[in-house]
Amino acid sequence: MDCKHTTAGYYGANYLTDNTAGVDTGKTAKWTPTITQAGSYQVYMRWPAFNNRPDAAPIKIKYNGGNSTDISKSVNQTINSNLWVLIGTYN
Repeated sequence: MDCKHTTAGYYGANYLTDNTAGVDTGKTAKWTPTITQAGSYQVYMRWPAFNNRPDAAPIKIKYNGGNSTDISKSVNQTINSNLWVLIGTYN
């Protein structure tokens, strides 16, 4: 995916977009944190919200306790602009 810094509100240098509003391109992005200690961790996401963002962006989280593949797990990226949104707590 192309990294484009065309929108205010992104965090650091990790804002990604494929610039295809309303079109499912099948592209994915992957973030892998460095976990140095076992335990439960909260997973958050943050995005600049606009009306051309998906209202049900799918999320897949892999963690030590299994693989969250529930297709209904999604985020509405047309709301909650620049807020850290809790996705869940995982081991």
